[in-house]
Amino acid sequence: MADDVRVPEGWKRIKLGEIAEVVSGFGFPVKYQGRDSGDYPFIKVEDLNRTSKYIISADNYIDKATIDLLKAKIFPSGTIIFPKIGMAVYHNKYRILKVFATFDNNIAGVILTDSSPEFLYYYFLWAVDLKQIAGETAVPSVKKSSLELIPILLPPLPEQRKIAEILETIDNAIEKTDKIIEKYKRIKQGLMQDLLTKGITAFEFEKNKLVTAVRIAFECGDHLFGREENLVSHLSRYLQEMYPQWDVDSEVEKNEERQRPDIIIHKRSTDKSLFAIEVKKSENLSAIKRDVEKLENLMLEEYHYEDAVFIGFNIENFEEIFDLSDRINFILVSKDGDINVKPRIRRFKDSPLGRMPEEWKVVELGEVSILKGRIGWHGLTTQEYLEDGEYYLVTGINFKDGQIDWNSCVYVSKKRYEMDKNIQLKENDVLVTKDGTIGKVAYVGKLPKPATLGTGVFVLRPIDDAYYPRYLYYVLTSFIFDKFIEILQAGSTINHLYQRDFVTFKIPLPPLPEQKRIASILSQIDKTIEREQKYKEKLERIKRGLMEDLLSGKVRVNHLIEDVKDVEKVEA
Repeated sequence: MADDVRVPEGWKRIKLGEIAEVVSGFGFPVKYQGRDSGDYPFIKVEDLNRTSKYIISADNYIDKATIDLLKAKIFPSGTIIFPKIGMAVYHNKYRILKVFATFDNNIAGVILTDSSPEFLYYYFLWAVDLKQIAGETAVPSVKKSSLELIPILLPPLPEQRKIAEILETIDNAIEKTDKIIEKYKRIKQGLMQDLLTKGITAFEFEKNKLVTAVRIAFECGDHLFGREENLVSHLSRYLQEMYPQWDVDSEVEKNEERQRPDIIIHKRSTDKSLFAIEVKKSENLSAIKRDVEKLENLMLEEYHYEDAVFIGFNIENFEEIFDLSDRINFILVSKDGDINVKPRIRRFKDSPLGRMPEEWKVVELGEVSILKGRIGWHGLTTQEYLEDGEYYLVTGINFKDGQIDWNSCVYVSKKRYEMDKNIQLKENDVLVTKDGTIGKVAYVGKLPKPATLGTGVFVLRPIDDAYYPRYLYYVLTSFIFDKFIEILQAGSTINHLYQRDFVTFKIPLPPLPEQKRIASILSQIDKTIEREQKYKEKLERIKRGLMEDLLSGKVRVNHLIEDVKDVEKVEA
């Protein structure tokens, strides 16, 4: 690339061999490998995979005596290293030694004299493709003589350092974003382990909203004056603000004979009932016991409340009231406004998938899901693929991070699209690959255009709303499905997921509202990860643009260097 670029003022076009010594590594007999401590790291190609820039450690170490025995050499910090033989050459894995170390004979190194290693590292990433130097051969390799002839556009040393500093700032931001992404991925894995085995009750999911409404009632002094019905009325209003998608109804008059709770959060004219709530404004233990018993009875009847909640104000003896029941949830407020919460204790049972909540079931996929896939190609050939059109063809190679990468899809004709309605994709479809890398999963969110399936992919749809599709997607991306695939593949060389096997996959099936809660929590984490990944992609675009501008000399950084010099003069 340097041969095609005009030489900026003050820069030089030189060969790598003019400014650096190109070196090769040394043989590393197996009997000396495996030590995790010693005088120096002994770098192998696999060590380059653990970092994208600096090498500070290795899987193998070696002492000075063995170095002498092998007639090896210790290379200085600042040496740029990269694979010189094998398929790894094609990946341009440039790294910088940050410690004195040696490396094996599959690696080459560049030792600079009066140039910045960081600048040359970025220059290599931008302009030097080892694949072109190695050529298309059975065993790719790069020769020392070829490396020494690599053309370099070289600015003065201060400018090299400033360019590297700017690019390193972007790299640091990318690295920080990577760590954030990895953190949220770890959080997601932990949440999946908990949510798909223990679940989450309606109270645990909605707790913050309930507590917020209770806190507003306390701060407004609604618990201090008037009858209890007034407190119930005010609290209902605050809850309605918290739950605009639900109906919040309250009892106008307290009636101990009726079993209707003080407040219900539900959807009128449906069987959807979220909470049954009882409210007390004083610590009258006998009255509280009656309310608690009422809530326990309600949970056993046909109203199908997801959870029951007792809310008490002016409470001082929290533990005595908490001990009244482990089947309902408590929110208790002291006279000073301290809020204490106790969720109900969930009961568990044994199942083929291990311990799970009592309300859950274990079902086979075939009991609750319709599975469809393209049977053969119906004569469809790659010659029929279209670069543009109105009808997408989706295959497993279009799966990316659990979604369809529509930009990577080819198109087919309307005739091909209409051949099989069963595999015309719909929003909320769950897709699973059955050939090649089996068990890859994607969820169809929005369809930008009509789409049909290629071979090698199942589409899954619920029978009679037996499950929430997004919930099933998370089960299929979890340890539960991983274990199923692992058992299927054990001892087999056939890389195919047969429908007869897939329909036997056992899934944990909570009640539908809980499936939606689980999917909602994991979707929020996914959105956070996706947002950070998009930010990382933006940073990488900025980096590529900066490399193009700075390493070619199109944009100069001399004025930044002069600014630093001016500051140094002032400080002096």
